[in-house]
Amino acid sequence: MSISKFTVNIKKAFYYKDVRLLGSVFFNFLKISFLCLLGKEHSLIASGLSKEGPKIKRYAKEKVIRYVNFCSFLGRKIGFKNTCLKYSFLLCYMLREAGWDAKVNFGVKKENISYRRDIDFTGHCWVTIGSEEVKAPYQLLFQYP
Repeated sequence: MSISKFTVNIKKAFYYKDVRLLGSVFFNFLKISFLCLLGKEHSLIASGLSKEGPKIKRYAKEKVIRYVNFCSFLGRKIGFKNTCLKYSFLLCYMLREAGWDAKVNFGVKKENISYRRDIDFTGHCWVTIGSEEVKAPYQLLFQYP
């Protein structure tokens, strides 16, 4: 490994130096992933997301999103499948823990898939923060919470 590659890798490692946030995000990533593996996705909604005040210090939303993306990347590397449901619940949960008003949006859109006759629509979920307008090519079914 060259010196420049080593320096770049060291800089990347220090980019995620907030160990408390990284640990919290990764722990919740594993928890959500195992619930999905066990077929208990409904318990993510039933248990609710954090509704009381923030439990961790208020982080910038960009920082929380960056750490969630990093943990999703690590999860892929160790063999977990990433889906929009898992990602959205993790991101929403961590943003709400940090004091942001985040919501998970569920939507569908009609598809013309010629090679699959049994599926004529697709579902998707994504996160909005605060009073952010929902701009997606999917028809919004509901928001949670």
